[in-house]
Amino acid sequence: MNTNLRFTYPNWTAPPIAQLNFSTNCTIVAAWARTWLSDGVGVDDDATANHFRQALPANLQGIPSDGQLVDWFRTLLAIRKRDRMNNTVLYNSSNPDPWFNVTVNPFTACLENVCQAIPWSGVPDITGPGVMTSAWIQAVLATTFALLSAWEWLLRRKGNVPGRKLQLVFSAFSEALDMFTNGGLILSLCINFAALVLISQRNNVGDGAQLALAHDMAVFSFAACGFPAIVHEEVHKENDKSGSRNLILLINFVLYAVVGNMAPVFSVKFEHTDSWEVYCFWDIIPTERRVTMLVVMIITYVLWTWLLLFFVLPWLLKKHFVKVAGWLKMGRKVVNIYIMAMTAFLMWYMLLTVTVVRQLLLQRSGFGSEDLRMSFGQILSLGTWLPVIIELYYLFKKGLLEARNDGVPDGQAAAKDASSVPPTDTSIDGAGQQSPEVSDEGTGLLLMDMQRSGLSSHRVSNRSVISLESGPEQAPRSITF
Repeated sequence: MNTNLRFTYPNWTAPPIAQLNFSTNCTIVAAWARTWLSDGVGVDDDATANHFRQALPANLQGIPSDGQLVDWFRTLLAIRKRDRMNNTVLYNSSNPDPWFNVTVNPFTACLENVCQAIPWSGVPDITGPGVMTSAWIQAVLATTFALLSAWEWLLRRKGNVPGRKLQLVFSAFSEALDMFTNGGLILSLCINFAALVLISQRNNVGDGAQLALAHDMAVFSFAACGFPAIVHEEVHKENDKSGSRNLILLINFVLYAVVGNMAPVFSVKFEHTDSWEVYCFWDIIPTERRVTMLVVMIITYVLWTWLLLFFVLPWLLKKHFVKVAGWLKMGRKVVNIYIMAMTAFLMWYMLLTVTVVRQLLLQRSGFGSEDLRMSFGQILSLGTWLPVIIELYYLFKKGLLEARNDGVPDGQAAAKDASSVPPTDTSIDGAGQQSPEVSDEGTGLLLMDMQRSGLSSHRVSNRSVISLESGPEQAPRSITF
């Protein structure tokens, strides 16, 4: 298109568009952008006339009629289409397209108004209120499970006995962890499948926001279910993972590898097919964030590789070999610490990233997208954690009732009372033999073991009797609480 092209009308001459300022009134620009960028709406003549009139010099704005301004626009548009079809003009940095002065430049200058005027559905399946609430519940529960397991480990290491209430909390969360981990694994599996569906449809729907956020949620969900499970496995060595859980873990690993390679995380720029994202999304996830995503993906691949080597592989090998290779055993603890740290980092990093990006998208769209609306799928995602919360409630209720009915003192009080018991004494039983009483140390250890057993332990009442064998030559003796 000739930048000096002029159109003469009966009472005025249209100036070259390269010399005009089309962003003097952002309200008019937004109204025209809505019709220009909306598929199926078509360019509105009134909005076009207003858009071109506000770009004219002040001495010309009152002269042209609306019909002349629309004719001017359509003539310019026809010339531009002809040039593009014939490739007669090549635009570059030294020869910019003058049409940018009509569209791109004013849209960028009036970005806030334009983005609020352009209709955009958002990504409610990923950043809807139900999904985000479910993600925050999962992150808080995962952190709580992990911190309680670590706290219990520290108490054991120091030789301290938790009080009754604290032991009740430890036991309740320990028993509910399996349900939480299984629910998280299933949810992670569903999110990976959903991300694959979104990515496979990117030619039709494929928004950069959907692809980036789908990948973020896939990483978050996998880290959120793995983080507390690994911490608990380190604290409770006797609890081995079931084969079905390892199978789901392996499937999630394979699915995430596919998601990570298909999502446009490695590319420098995203492929945009939505008009709103062309103008309104490009600066929300800048190059710096995409570089960060690349680093996170590399860390994630290392994480899943080590997870495969030190968890899934030993589980497969133990069916055929009595012992797993020594180097696997020696490195297991170090790898577990690394995995715990990285899963915790990835979980919170991804959740905060998605939360911040969601807020920026809502602000850019004027809080008018569907990201603020609930949907059927979002309610289902919230329901994932309802059984875990109900299970914790009933475990706490059961533990409190049993403690009140049985009257068992907490571990700290029992250990303190045991210290007041006289040292080992002897007495003559009916058979004329000496029967030593249990020392205070033995009583304290016995009560500590009872408290560590948690909700599944055998509770005794105030008058319960525990029979002990004193030896092959001594008569049975008993201790009454």
